[in-house]
Amino acid sequence: METVFQAIKNARRRTGRVYEARYRRGLWARFHAVLELGRKTALLAELPSAFSRHSSQTIGREEANEDEIGRALPETVIAQLDQNLHLLGTDRTYGRAWSTAATQTMFRAAYEILRDTGRRPGEVVSLIVDCLEVLDGEYFLIYDNHKKKRHRRRLPITTPTAGVIQRWQDYRARLDLPASTQPWLFPAWGETAGPGHLSTNRLVRAFKGWAEAIPVLHSDLPGPDGTPLPFDRSLIIPYSLRHSYAQRHVDAGVAVEVLKELMDHRDLKVTQGYYTVSPERKRDAIKIMIRYVHDRTGTRTPAADSASAYEVKTVAVPFGNCIEPSNVKAGGQACPIRFQCAGCGFYRPDPSYPIYGHNNHNNVHTGQRVQPGQAIAEVGNRGETTGSHLHFQVEGGGQALDPASFYQQQGLALCQ
Repeated sequence: METVFQAIKNARRRTGRVYEARYRRGLWARFHAVLELGRKTALLAELPSAFSRHSSQTIGREEANEDEIGRALPETVIAQLDQNLHLLGTDRTYGRAWSTAATQTMFRAAYEILRDTGRRPGEVVSLIVDCLEVLDGEYFLIYDNHKKKRHRRRLPITTPTAGVIQRWQDYRARLDLPASTQPWLFPAWGETAGPGHLSTNRLVRAFKGWAEAIPVLHSDLPGPDGTPLPFDRSLIIPYSLRHSYAQRHVDAGVAVEVLKELMDHRDLKVTQGYYTVSPERKRDAIKIMIRYVHDRTGTRTPAADSASAYEVKTVAVPFGNCIEPSNVKAGGQACPIRFQCAGCGFYRPDPSYPIYGHNNHNNVHTGQRVQPGQAIAEVGNRGETTGSHLHFQVEGGGQALDPASFYQQQGLALCQ
């Protein structure tokens, strides 16, 4: 059983990348469902009872690094895809009656609509021919949200995106299409018992063939020699463009409640799962808030007036430090007023914070209390580096500070 468990726990894609934890947990659960069925039906009656799972054989949930980009394709990768659009749809023709030019034109239009609108692949392949609407001089895309059974949804789109649709509509009108495919913007390759439009599976295969056909595809991470590392081509799937759409809007400053409407979500938490907040945006937020840091009497705190202000005899609390002696001695575990920091005279707001750059992996998470000497991360070479190293700096007062000077001013040595 341990051999089976280890095989499923370490299951990898053909690219060498480990499958997501949710998928591996599903395989493990289905394997035991088969065993249970076999034993109940006596088909596996001769299987020893010892061949069963142990409580220690579990596949845990992965905690994502909050500063890593999720399933969204980086904009640098999308730019490379745009430059190689001429390779999309060249691996095979769509159907016997379809030319290579028609195949390429259709898949190119589908890609550009996915990229620019962030709709689900199933919503794009099932667009009707007359999917454009003009209201007060503005274009809207009409689509069906099949997942939540909400039909004729309207999404505002740009004029260039509307132009992509119109050009494909004109090209499509010149094709000799079967009657069953006439209602759909992206028709099936011929007469079919299906719905009559392009299938999501065929779209996924086209993306896969496209990714494999691109000669060079760089990631936005440099290798040890400074040249960009190759991008994992298995991540280039139609649905990733929906995540990229969300990430693009968040990075542009679009409010999350507005993005929720654009994504056609009912729950804000669902929308928040489609993007990450970059370290740059976190730093910008701190730089804004530092202008408004005051103590409970309304006096600007040292942290707001001086980039190097720091309390030596303090313990970290949310959004600042505590100088209450008994709480400091107890490492923050003995607050006499039960952590009501905002009204406490011992509370000192402090928006300064350290940055540990280029980590390969973070071992701790936001809000976790750490101890001196604890390994909080693994040194790596992510980002713009020429090799594995730690970039350590302190941010305070809205600017980057030299760590050695920062701690020296407080009578502390950065390294022992």
